[in-house]
Amino acid sequence: MEALDFLYEAVKNSIEAKADSICVSLDQAEGRLHVTVVDDGQLSVTSDPLAPGYSTKGKGRGRGLSLLKSFDEGASLARENGKTILSF
Repeated sequence: MEALDFLYEAVKNSIEAKADSICVSLDQAEGRLHVTVVDDGQLSVTSDPLAPGYSTKGKGRGRGLSLLKSFDEGASLARENGKTILSF
């Protein structure tokens, strides 16, 4: 997968989380693309969402974020002030 594949999936997940607003920012520095997706969708995180198999959407899901983490060790997912922030 490439960065744009992960970006597509992140926006799709924001829509599935019933986000009213989704903000995508792209920044290129030192030959790397840095992507940040911020949304106000519903998310309840009880453990490490980047762990293999973690999903809030049921069985057979939960591979995308762990795959992202395997491609980019700096990838992170956080919940702050009612917003979900995914950076990679």
